[in-house]
Amino acid sequence: MKNLYHTIAFASVCTALGFALGASPEAKAATITLVGNGYSAADYNRDGLGDFSHDSLDNLLEIGEFAEFRALYEFNIANLSLTSNTIITQAVLQVRANPITVRHRYFWAELFGYRGNGEADASDFEAGIYLRKYIPDVTTTNSQSSQSQIFTYYVAPFISELINNKDAFAGFGIRATNSLGKANLTEARLIIETADVAEPVPEPTTIFGSAIALGVAGWLKRKKKIKYDKIVSAQ
Repeated sequence: MKNLYHTIAFASVCTALGFALGASPEAKAATITLVGNGYSAADYNRDGLGDFSHDSLDNLLEIGEFAEFRALYEFNIANLSLTSNTIITQAVLQVRANPITVRHRYFWAELFGYRGNGEADASDFEAGIYLRKYIPDVTTTNSQSSQSQIFTYYVAPFISELINNKDAFAGFGIRATNSLGKANLTEARLIIETADVAEPVPEPTTIFGSAIALGVAGWLKRKKKIKYDKIVSAQ
């Protein structure tokens, strides 16, 4: 009987270790790069509402004395429906700027996100919620950067929300924070990184406990049967 118990216990431990040490499938990663449709929107009477918009490869970012110009981009995300175990690990918006002129070092570009429709609407001028800001790499006054720069914004939570809501377009508006500088923004890219998360694996301790419980239950059942057989034989 003692040997039987040892055999059951050993088998239970082996079963638990077999589950615990089994190779888990690795998460599959993918990178998706989207090119945005860029356009410029303007507020000519400085009332905070867009009066004009047009498609442009060179979008002005400036708060002037009589008008404000904002750069806008929309990305088609309609085909990015994700499976239940796929998550967005990172999403980055990159916009090239060349040149940048500043009259004071306290100048930066704020990013706003909105649900787009693929059209260059003047109302997109004021659309969106604040996401992030980028500080251009120009730190002296009355200077111009002749080299192009990349404005970089991390927008994973915003993109995840749009995809979960099955929205077709992700819209971004870039605004100057003040009249201390201006920039010409060109092409924009939205880089999305995803990963397929493996199905949850039971904790080793849970598997071990379950295996032991099954083993002990089997042993008790066997022991009870042997005892019953002895009683019947004695009669």
